[in-house]
Amino acid sequence: MLRQIRSAFNSPRLCYCKYASSGSTISQTVGVGGIKLTSSGTGIGNAVMNRTFGRNAIVVASPSSADIDGGGTVSGTIPSASSFTLTTAAHNGGAADDGTAYAMVLGYDARDATRGTPTNGILTSRIGGTRLEGFVFDGATSTITVGAKNATLTKNGTGDFTLTFRNPFGTGKTVAVASCVAARVAMVESCDAKSVRIKMYVTSSAAASDATAVHVLVAGSDSNNNGEATLSMPVMSSSRKPRIFGYSVTYTTQAPAYTIGTGDATLADTAVGSATFTFTTPFARAPVVVAMPVGPALNTVKFCQINSCTATAVNVKILTAAAGAVDPDDGNGFNLIGLGWDDATEY
Repeated sequence: MLRQIRSAFNSPRLCYCKYASSGSTISQTVGVGGIKLTSSGTGIGNAVMNRTFGRNAIVVASPSSADIDGGGTVSGTIPSASSFTLTTAAHNGGAADDGTAYAMVLGYDARDATRGTPTNGILTSRIGGTRLEGFVFDGATSTITVGAKNATLTKNGTGDFTLTFRNPFGTGKTVAVASCVAARVAMVESCDAKSVRIKMYVTSSAAASDATAVHVLVAGSDSNNNGEATLSMPVMSSSRKPRIFGYSVTYTTQAPAYTIGTGDATLADTAVGSATFTFTTPFARAPVVVAMPVGPALNTVKFCQINSCTATAVNVKILTAAAGAVDPDDGNGFNLIGLGWDDATEY
């Protein structure tokens, strides 16, 4: 049985896309109706929303290990209501690198940013039949800790895992984004209607590694139509009482602050490069959270790590390529999207 995903804010809408950059050209294979992508240079994807949101959006993305250097990254500009830019980069030196990226966008069609009850809004998408699922798996033990009823896990090799969905999507037009725990980076090797393959690398050396947990969000359509619908339709999920949230954080004088999602959590600067959100309304169990660096000057910020995550709080750590914690320069920060549940039982 599928359930509608709720939000504490009015009129939330989800968009998602997959594209590959090659010099000044873009090949987009998912989300064509909702997001238009062009390229202005190596590793750059300039995204324009087909329908502008009522206020600024939140974006998270993952690079693909299929065609980007192992341990590679993706970062973005701070999204507006209508556009954003993503840049994929190689691990060694952080130079821009052409290849494939997967992205999810959470926005709101209402201009009113007032937080309501936890079930105030219903998440929609203009891609018909959209379903959003969340997983956490532990690479050290090869076990799924969140979402085990919805997938199985196979270890293909060191730092190389495949989640196979028990309930496949209707088409291969699926998108996955992922974040690691500990000093690791997760890359999406491939994603289709039946499975997603994740590879993990050490941030400081780009060596393959198992020794961490990974948070994964997967969006896809149960319809054969990948185009954009005339009207937004509810986004569904498999587990009971799902609730989506998203935050956009920027730093000023080494202090984090957030404006999107205000009131949904309290934000504390807990250490250098470490920001903790304590939820206003706790979840019944730990959510799945993915984060990505954003800002105009990301030369010192390469990775976002989900340092800890419980039903009451999530801690995001910002790391350099050498795995050192760092406060971003003024005007830079990170975006975060999470999926949680207000029912303690996974069914």
